[in-house]
Amino acid sequence: KEFMLEMLNSVIKNDTKTKNYISDLRKYGINLLKPDIRVSEEKYIIKDNSIIYPLSGIKNISELQVKKIIESRKDNMDFFDYVKLLTSIGSTKKDITNLIDASAFDYTGYNHKTLIDNIDSAVNYAKLSNDLDDDSIEKPLIKEVDEFTKDVVSIGEKAFENCSGLGAGFVPPSNLSYLGDSAFAGCTGITEIEIQNKPIEVG
Repeated sequence: KEFMLEMLNSVIKNDTKTKNYISDLRKYGINLLKPDIRVSEEKYIIKDNSIIYPLSGIKNISELQVKKIIESRKDNMDFFDYVKLLTSIGSTKKDITNLIDASAFDYTGYNHKTLIDNIDSAVNYAKLSNDLDDDSIEKPLIKEVDEFTKDVVSIGEKAFENCSGLGAGFVPPSNLSYLGDSAFAGCTGITEIEIQNKPIEVG
């Protein structure tokens, strides 16, 4: 496990080699946990007998951002607290979206679409609380939405490739009519997919 840890840390930001080593982890039965903004570090680490994906491995998240997140985070921070932290270090809405897509906020219990839809209100809260006394600003309520709407009828080619946020309980939209080639390739959390609307066209 320590050997694989060293190998992974030697190829951070190299997607091809990282995928190869992650494939090796599966062969050896080593558990790789998705990134978690509360505990992930700049490099891969071992915790509770599992390897944890690093924040620096997330698309477009810089080493400087990672260092500032690690330096500034505290226990029991919620989504709004982290958005406030991220905006204070110059992170953009796209950066926050990338962190959500990488599953770094899955600990909150909200699906990715819910978190993405609440970014704007979280950023507005962050700006107000930075300008005014924190105690005078009430945090917004999270507005929950379904991951997929009934209007979704197709999932494109490689749409969710290597998305670690999709788990065993994933259910596609009920009126899905097209599933693109390799749409869920590399989604290690999915063991099977139940298609509710049959037949469908597969790319």
